[in-house]
Amino acid sequence: MQSGWTILIIVLVIAMAVGPVMLMQPSGRQRRLAKLRQQAANQGLTVSTGGWPSKAGKRPTGAMRYSLPWAADDRHHDKLLLVKKDYQHELHVAGCWQLYSDQDQVRPSTEQFLQSANLPAGVYAMGFDGLGAFVDWSEGRSEDLTAVAEFLLALRASVSG
Repeated sequence: MQSGWTILIIVLVIAMAVGPVMLMQPSGRQRRLAKLRQQAANQGLTVSTGGWPSKAGKRPTGAMRYSLPWAADDRHHDKLLLVKKDYQHELHVAGCWQLYSDQDQVRPSTEQFLQSANLPAGVYAMGFDGLGAFVDWSEGRSEDLTAVAEFLLALRASVSG
């Protein structure tokens, strides 16, 4: 009987030592996001939470900012945020993008780009700041990362040209 209690106590001690260590392991989702963000870094993108003006309403849950830095020869940097809306309106940029900026309008080249661009899935917002062109993205499939990177290159070119 005494050896049964000893075994039980040893099993409980091991469980108490191993349990917290196992809980600190990253989940599958966390591993997937870390891999996705590493792929983004390998493509020259930076990932952050980014700024979100209070006048734009509540920031979408889970949206992370993927930024492409300005090219070395870029000398001008527009600062604006375009938030995708669920409805079309004549005051919106390219139909569905509400402008949050000190400027009254976007460059014609940028608006023209937005009208013809193939928007990656899960993009909530886009714009420019002192660091470069960015999108606020829901971090969907890793296959979409290539589309996001290509979109950012074209978006940056729309303001650089």
